[in-house]
Amino acid sequence: MEEVEYHSVLVAFEDDEFSEEMVATAATLAAGKRGCILVLSLVNVPANLALDARMDDAEAEAQSKIERAKLICGRRVSGKVVRVRPGQAAQAIIERARQIDAEAVVLQLTYRDGRPLYGQTLRGVLAARPTRVIVSANPGGTGAKAGRLAPAR
Repeated sequence: MEEVEYHSVLVAFEDDEFSEEMVATAATLAAGKRGCILVLSLVNVPANLALDARMDDAEAEAQSKIERAKLICGRRVSGKVVRVRPGQAAQAIIERARQIDAEAVVLQLTYRDGRPLYGQTLRGVLAARPTRVIVSANPGGTGAKAGRLAPAR
């Protein structure tokens, strides 16, 4: 059986903590040295603030996720910080996946009290399926850390 390789993989972080496993999954999926990985790091801007309001801490955290992915995967990684309103993350991920013609999107499945949380963003991306969606999950981990793969297509 041949391993599946993709030439372009989108890794999306919303308010998730950084997951080395999720980025490593994207690197494994990206085809050799030719494959590229785009990290989309979303910043949720509350409705009571202007979309371009200063959110230095949130922007720095979002940029940090991109930089950490670059440390893991090297030059194959590019990144973009995108501001969204609450509830618009799924649409931003879908649009970006289509813009870059991504062959796969890697998202995290979060857990609370050992139970999976299929949040609004994950449900929205899975419903639209702009491409193959890989859900990275670690039920034994804490917070939003990723680990085990569950292909969703």
